[in-house]
Amino acid sequence: MKHTEQPQEGGFNPKKAEFGAIGDGKSHPLSDKYTTLAEAQVKFPHATSLTDEIDWCAIQGAIYAAAAKGGAVILPASIYIINKPLLLQEGVILRGLGNYAKAKSAQIRLADNANSTMLMTPAGASGNIEDRKHHICIENICWDGNYENQSAENIAIKFWGVYVGSWIHNCLISNTYGPALSLAIGSDLEIVNTWINGAITDGYAVEINKDAAAGTLQGSIYMNNLYIENTRTAAAGAAGDPRNNPDHRGKGILIRNVVHCHITELHQEGLLIGADIEDCHLVRISAMSLAHVGNESVPDCAFARMVGKVSRLIYLGTGTAHNYTSNWSFLKKAAGVGSNHFPNIPQNVAYLGEYIGTNDSSLPLYFARSKVTNELMVKRVGSESEQFIKINATENDETLYGYMSQSGEYTRFGSTYNQGTTKKTFLEYRSTGNLGERINTYAPMYFVDRNSNSNLSHGAVYNLNGVLTRYQDGVPQAIVMVRTGTTAPTVTPHYIGEEYIDTTNKIAYKAVGLTASDWKRLTE
Repeated sequence: MKHTEQPQEGGFNPKKAEFGAIGDGKSHPLSDKYTTLAEAQVKFPHATSLTDEIDWCAIQGAIYAAAAKGGAVILPASIYIINKPLLLQEGVILRGLGNYAKAKSAQIRLADNANSTMLMTPAGASGNIEDRKHHICIENICWDGNYENQSAENIAIKFWGVYVGSWIHNCLISNTYGPALSLAIGSDLEIVNTWINGAITDGYAVEINKDAAAGTLQGSIYMNNLYIENTRTAAAGAAGDPRNNPDHRGKGILIRNVVHCHITELHQEGLLIGADIEDCHLVRISAMSLAHVGNESVPDCAFARMVGKVSRLIYLGTGTAHNYTSNWSFLKKAAGVGSNHFPNIPQNVAYLGEYIGTNDSSLPLYFARSKVTNELMVKRVGSESEQFIKINATENDETLYGYMSQSGEYTRFGSTYNQGTTKKTFLEYRSTGNLGERINTYAPMYFVDRNSNSNLSHGAVYNLNGVLTRYQDGVPQAIVMVRTGTTAPTVTPHYIGEEYIDTTNKIAYKAVGLTASDWKRLTE
């Protein structure tokens, strides 16, 4: 669904006389040109007050014209002032011209004391799922929330209820008093090369389904090259720089109740929390980089936190972080989250290596074949008493597997092959206990020395030299443990009863003690 068309001249230009935009970066309410609302409504029938900005009236008029006749609304590089939300329509692209750099771009700025959202979709305006639409797009525009001159939080871009063919491309949303971008009501869209900077809010700079009913999965969202930087708390306001002051750092993105959210490149800077993830079917973040993150006084700070109802499947790819606080983590569960399936991945991990986690114990996880350098750790999370590593005997029957498990002081090896669903332990190591350190075997043991098989019938092994037997011609025989030399023995015996043969003189000896003088000659 990649859209590659570059901004072009043409379409509906709000600066043309029929629409009348000024675009000089200054406030021009209708009252500058008209004495009555009725007079203004001759040109701008959608105006509702003489305090409405002329730029808003002109751009909104061009949007209605493009919706009626088909086409795009083209904004030449200028600074447009609006005092109320632009209502984008189905089938309309709102496109800016000029360089993406702020000084040479199409900019839309919120008027002083407007305390308003800047753009809404039809579903964003009504909050009604029946108003969802296809092909609603904005691109190549810088949105300035003018935080310094607002007194109440509002969502800047309320992009709700958009279906396939909708996108936000090459946009900067900055300096907003409230969340910069909100997605909800079943959004299916693409967000590419978008920069969210300087949102002032105690919520999130970007929120997805923030108020959706719990358990209601909605939408499929694709993001590439998303930058979320310098979100500040409402208390911090515009003062200071969250990159340098951890107490000013706010939250990045809330991903909630989404069928599929795929972010291929995500950069975050100057944040407390990178992403809170709740009750999603699949969240996949392929690569992320972070800098100036965390706060020593906030225990739950992390790139990604599991909050509320834990999501079914999470994929985190490559990640790097710089200038983070000591308590910051790549992935963790927020306080109160009880899932046993998501570990804490600490901040000193430079590469997450395709970590996958799930809250569904019945859901099999398939990892790509990979190499592990030096150490592979499978770490217990939560209170489950026994942890298993299973190796399947066949892909078609998941009940057939060999396993290694760990439970307290017990390390066990076993199999379910030909055992139905019963786990059969054949070897167990106990590191402590009433009988001390020991190894227990629960099956016959066969020792293969390339020439013959040896069998230990059963039972615990306390002194291997004393109980070893072997089969020879079908008859079990003792395995003789004999030391040899070319002279009489002068070495210290390993144990009482050890045998020694002088191969030169053909004389046998047996140890009756544990010193070199305790060898007793057996033959003359």
